[in-house]
Amino acid sequence: MLYLTDFYRAIKKVLESNFKNIPVQIKDKKNPRPPCFYIQVLTPSSTQSAAEYKEQIFTFVITYFSKDETLIDLLEIQSKLEEFFENPLSVGKFEQEDLFFVEVNELDFALNEDDYILECTLTYNIIQHLEKDQHDRYEYPDDYKGIPQDSKEYIEELKQNYK
Repeated sequence: MLYLTDFYRAIKKVLESNFKNIPVQIKDKKNPRPPCFYIQVLTPSSTQSAAEYKEQIFTFVITYFSKDETLIDLLEIQSKLEEFFENPLSVGKFEQEDLFFVEVNELDFALNEDDYILECTLTYNIIQHLEKDQHDRYEYPDDYKGIPQDSKEYIEELKQNYK
């Protein structure tokens, strides 16, 4: 199961490993010490699509504060961010064999030339299979008989009952 914190750590790791001289500032976005990145987590949304599946949307805004205060600096950082985040993001824990590669659904940029700030918005949409203890707390439809919903038996039963 992937969580919001897994995505945050993965994004932070991409920034730290590819921009070694630019720190990721954890606190105090109002008083940045350029050059630096700041990662903002927007409120995630979640939808239960079936008893066993959950769709989640995670959105992050990476803000880059330029020290050079040049448009070229902002454009170079934008180009690199685009290159790094167009590739699937490695999310999870490799040592526990819970590593997933997730593609970004939306990648947008906004340049503020007055303050020399670049914003990169990343949106990830994922659908996850809930583990048994997670989906047991949800109500099942009246016609659900405990048959796994991705089984041939369940699909055949649906076809018979809902012609």
